[in-house]
Amino acid sequence: MKKLFIPILAFVPIGANAITLAGCTSATCPTSSTAVVYEVPNPSCDSYTTNCLYNSATGYYLRYRTCNSCDSPYESITEQISSFAAFTTVCGDTFNLTTRTNCNCGTQCDSCGSLSSGVWTSPKTGYQSTVVYSCGISTSCECTSSIKYRCAAGYYGTPSYSQLTGYSGCTRCPSSGGVYGTSAAGSTEITSCYMPSGTSMTDDVGTYEYTSNCYYTE
Repeated sequence: MKKLFIPILAFVPIGANAITLAGCTSATCPTSSTAVVYEVPNPSCDSYTTNCLYNSATGYYLRYRTCNSCDSPYESITEQISSFAAFTTVCGDTFNLTTRTNCNCGTQCDSCGSLSSGVWTSPKTGYQSTVVYSCGISTSCECTSSIKYRCAAGYYGTPSYSQLTGYSGCTRCPSSGGVYGTSAAGSTEITSCYMPSGTSMTDDVGTYEYTSNCYYTE
């Protein structure tokens, strides 16, 4: 997902004085040996306004690009920011120091997430899958689907699927006395396997029953 990155103001302390620079334009900051220039491009923007800030306490300059409009199919949104709240004067075009324009999918993705049913099916013993839908800048605001996998109850691991090798990655929980342990669906570690309370097993000595859940330890 493409984001508008806020610069790290390591050299421009919040709360320091800012002044308007004579001869400064909206396109660039003056060049000096102490200049520190930051640009904040947004890949989804098609036009920008460039502003120049100056910190009189440190002598550093800050060039900050704001987004004016967004490429299709992205929508413009206004976000609250606090990073530049202390700066009250700028060199260049009018610049609101408490808000910025960013680009995202707006309402285009609102109905996408609701398509995910949350229902898991079992394509193979020990494995479960479900279809999930996602939408965002990374998908050009289009609703796309993908299949998510997890190990079924009584198994553990990190499942995967390929047309070449099929399903892999899930292992059945160990057994004791001929009884297999269980686990919650989606377990990834063997230590999630356990013998449930009340489970009985029999060996040459006699019959035993677990009085509490007994988890596997390595």
